Amino acid sequence: TTYNQKNRLIYLEGEGYFKVAKNKDIPFIVDAFGFEVKAVGTEFNVKAYQGDPTVETTMVEGKVTLQHSTENILDGVYLTPNQKATFYKKEESLTIEVLKKLEDGYLILLLEIFRYLGRSAQTLPIAAVPLIS
Repeated sequence: TTYNQKNRLIYLEGEGYFKVAKNKDIPFIVDAFGFEVKAVGTEFNVKAYQGDPTVETTMVEGKVTLQHSTENILDGVYLTPNQKATFYKKEESLTIEVLKKLEDGYLILLLEIFRYLGRSAQTLPIAAVPLIS
C-alpha cells in the first residue's frame, strides 16, 4: 500500500472523528462524495451519509482547508476551532457557522452525539433542548 508514503487519502461514507498526526509534507485528506477536508495536524469530525443532502465538518482543534475533488468551488476556504461547515451536495454550496463552547467541553461534540442518537431512534432526545441556544 502507498498510504502515508505519497498521500494520506481516505474515502468516507458515514461518520468519522479524526485526530491527525502532523505531517506538512503529506497532508491527510478525507474525501466524502467529492467534498474534501485537508489537514496537516488537527482534530475534526466529518459526517457524510449517502442519503443525506449534506456533508458536515466540525472543527475541534487546529485548522483544515476545504476543497472539492473535481470542481474549483471551495478554493481558499478553511475552518478553525468551533466552526462547522455544511456542504450541500446537490447545490454544491457551503455554509460555515460558529459553534458555542461549553465551559467543560465542546458543544459541538454533544450536538454530534445527539444527532447520532436522533438518527438511530428517529427522534432527538429531550436533553438536547436546553443545550442549544
